[in-house]
Amino acid sequence: MKLLLRMMIRHFFIIYTGSIMGTVVYCLIFCRDEMYGIDYFIKMFFFSVLGDLPLLVFYSKEDLTGKQMAGRCGLHFCLLETVLLLAGRYLGLYHEFLWEGVIFFLIVALVYLIVVFFGVVMDMVTADQMNEVIRKKNEGRFR
Repeated sequence: MKLLLRMMIRHFFIIYTGSIMGTVVYCLIFCRDEMYGIDYFIKMFFFSVLGDLPLLVFYSKEDLTGKQMAGRCGLHFCLLETVLLLAGRYLGLYHEFLWEGVIFFLIVALVYLIVVFFGVVMDMVTADQMNEVIRKKNEGRFR
């Protein structure tokens, strides 16, 4: 559970940054003259928390198999889109027009891919660091 909470905290900041970048893209397309106050950034904070909650799908006391992980990834994406589309509509991040909802869906999907990419990169860096420490310990042991 500690690992999941640590991952949620790490993802929160990536989601928040991605949400702000998504806002910029959305405004460039639909409302170039829009001005946002501090209340918008507070909304984005709660929006990012809601975007982080579906990560709980990955909680398991046992190690997940590849098939289970793939299934949970699909479920996570569907839950994430559903939660964020509903929250986005409630918070007024997009309006009733279908095409705005579709663009919002695509922006959420893009932010999702960015979060996954950075998560993989961070995990690879951690794995490389661990492998380096192990390699150095093994070199010292076999001399």
